[in-house]
Amino acid sequence: MRLFELAGGPQLLPANPRITASPVPVVVHIVCAVVYAILGAFQFSHGLRRRWPGWHRMAGRVLVVLGLAVALSALWMTQFYPRVPGGDLAYVFRLAFGAGMAASIILGFDAIRRGDVARHRDWM
Repeated sequence: MRLFELAGGPQLLPANPRITASPVPVVVHIVCAVVYAILGAFQFSHGLRRRWPGWHRMAGRVLVVLGLAVALSALWMTQFYPRVPGGDLAYVFRLAFGAGMAASIILGFDAIRRGDVARHRDWM
C-alpha cells in the first residue's frame, strides 16, 4: 500500500514524514523484498534444482543482488531515517537482522563459489 501512496495514489496508511522525505530506499526495499520472497521460494524445490541446475544458479545470482538490496536498504533506513522515540530495541533488532541477512547471503554465495555445497546450504 505504501508503494501506491508513493506513486501518487490515495493515502491508505497514516502519513509517515520519514518515508515521504526519502522514498527511494523504501521503494527499493519493498520491490526487492517481494521479488526476493517469490523467487527465493523456488530455490528450495529439490526437483527444480535437480532438473534445471542452470536456472537455480542464475536465479541464485539474481537473489544475491535482491537480498543484498533488501538488507542494505533496511540498514540504510535504520541508520538515516530519524528514530522513533522509544524505538531503541527496534533499532537494535533492525541492525541485527539487516546485518545478519547480508552476512548470510555473502557467506552462502562465497561457499558455493568455492564449491562447498554443504556450507552453502547451511547459509541459505
